[in-house]
Amino acid sequence: MPKEDVWAIEDPWEKPSPAARKNPKKTLEAKQKRRGGHPAVAFSLSLFLWGAGQIYNGQGKLGVLFLLIMANFYTLLGMIWFYGGLLASLLAPFQITPFEIFVAGALFYLCGLLLWFVSAVQAYDQSARGRPPGEKGVSSLWPPLCSLLLPGWGQLLNCQRKKGIFFLLMTLSGLLAVPALWVIPQIWPKVDRAAERLLLEKILLAALLFIPFFFLTWIIAIYDAGRIALDPDKKEPLPNRIRYAVNRLRIKGWTRGVLPHLEVVVMLSLFLAFFLVYSHYYFPKKFYADRLGSLQRTLSEEGMVLLPKVIDRALSETDSDRKNVLTPLPPSPPAPPL
Repeated sequence: MPKEDVWAIEDPWEKPSPAARKNPKKTLEAKQKRRGGHPAVAFSLSLFLWGAGQIYNGQGKLGVLFLLIMANFYTLLGMIWFYGGLLASLLAPFQITPFEIFVAGALFYLCGLLLWFVSAVQAYDQSARGRPPGEKGVSSLWPPLCSLLLPGWGQLLNCQRKKGIFFLLMTLSGLLAVPALWVIPQIWPKVDRAAERLLLEKILLAALLFIPFFFLTWIIAIYDAGRIALDPDKKEPLPNRIRYAVNRLRIKGWTRGVLPHLEVVVMLSLFLAFFLVYSHYYFPKKFYADRLGSLQRTLSEEGMVLLPKVIDRALSETDSDRKNVLTPLPPSPPAPPL
């Protein structure tokens, strides 16, 4: 019987190990078990239930550990939320001030957010390990809808890890800044030391300055997730996309090759221009100046110092601009007689 050639198809993305050469079937089963399912599914599961993505990937022990951490975190957070006043009165005989309780609670909340972030990203990375580059994402309306709920979620559904992590970090910062607007005014009357009050004002000022940037990032995340979901070619690196655009221009021309791809950009630009004109017409500077003045008086009555100064500086800049616009120019001197 003539000897036949046998062709072995190997994974081009991984170099076979010595163990894989000895027992390829066992190694393939272990690799499939390690890969788990789709990275987007693993990330989404851990996003809602810490450790669920790890269990989905076959990491049962790690998944149970994250589940226990989540249960303890939400239990302690609920106790602090509902029984914070009782806790402060119990710790008062031990010379523990409300400000120190606030710092401890903030650090505990920050650690919980970081563990939530680590659980979701680790589930994504474990599921994506061993897969070829250029993984296809979810090609539907799910990415923009998910980014509407949580910035960065839609990017990871599109399998854009770096961009998704950036938006998730912005989300974590927003989840720290937004509660500060409610928590700090609640504990402000209970804080007596000037240094502690000044630190609270600085934190509140940083949160107020960051929140508009956070909401702008949120809008960008929604737009970016929808744009990539509708056209996966835009996940390509920028030099490749420029090369594709030049080729389309050469082959199809401006009308069929370039203008259809600029429709979304043109519509977004028109919407932003309309929004700016509408805001300037219905909400002029005086609208914001009146409300800032009212806020300044309220904060001064509460005993704050830093924020009223910042608001006063902003109002003085606005008044100076208005005076520069409204003040007429001095009359020119008469011409000398001939």
